[in-house]
Amino acid sequence: MATADAACLHEHNVVGVRYAADHAHQQKALAENAAAMAEVRKVLEFKVRAAKSRSRTSDREFKRTGARARSTSPRPAGASR
Repeated sequence: MATADAACLHEHNVVGVRYAADHAHQQKALAENAAAMAEVRKVLEFKVRAAKSRSRTSDREFKRTGARARSTSPRPAGASR
């Protein structure tokens, strides 16, 4: 049964057809929501820049003191530092 299914999928190019349909759907969604996507991109780029800045600050602190600054974020129970 599995062999026949695989042969049918291959014969009718199911993966290729699905990929093409999904790609077309995504392109249409991007075109219809270009302004919203651009705004989301700006927010994400801002967050990435902020994270990189914090990372550089942490790296400088490590080099200066020889130890990483402690995180203020809570750790899951049982997690070690």
